[in-house]
Amino acid sequence: ANRLASDMPEFKQCDGRRYLKNVEACRDWFTSEIIAARSLPFDNKSATPVFFVGFPRSGTTLMEQILSAHPDVVTTAEKSPLQHIREHLTRRFGNNRPFPFFLDDLSTEHLMEAQDLFWEDAGRVVDLTPNAILIDKMPLNIVDLGFANLLFPHAKVVVALRDPMDVCLSCFMQNFGASDAMANFLDIETTDNAYGRVMGLWVHYKKVLTLPFMEYRYEDLVQDFHHTTCL
Repeated sequence: ANRLASDMPEFKQCDGRRYLKNVEACRDWFTSEIIAARSLPFDNKSATPVFFVGFPRSGTTLMEQILSAHPDVVTTAEKSPLQHIREHLTRRFGNNRPFPFFLDDLSTEHLMEAQDLFWEDAGRVVDLTPNAILIDKMPLNIVDLGFANLLFPHAKVVVALRDPMDVCLSCFMQNFGASDAMANFLDIETTDNAYGRVMGLWVHYKKVLTLPFMEYRYEDLVQDFHHTTCL
């Protein structure tokens, strides 16, 4: 089925290597020095989102349903404001240099404008009451946590982990639709490579970002629900 999908017109336009090149670019560009110099100052009067990420098929949808059961929590159901803002900035500033390199050209005012656009977009996606905790859930936003750090340096991050063998096999067997990222899942070897690159970026991010984060394992969630959800 994956071989047949790779011959479909929509996949012919996709390039998994292009996606992985962007992953490596994020690893190169987002350093502790860049994060310290370019992140917006923290405003304790402003709301901060939670970014819920992980490699696809790590059980993020199950945890999202659990979190959204809380009356003060709203989740984006993968209609990610962060992705929309990245796409907006890419259209505006990315003609000459790809993401993340064109971020060099953005001023503090540009980032503040992007921060405002994030909340405007979130308001179109969910009902943002004054006490609402917004969870921007999109697994592969794990690649864009460096960008998130520039806009919201004190946002919280939740990272879903799962046995890499289960994750890679599940991605290989899943029909996600056509995109550069998903094109990597048409072959088990490129699936494995994509996992290593993306999660390797997360290891890098843990060293350089200021975002407070919490990791949990899917296996722990299904084996000990109460303990894992009360962490």
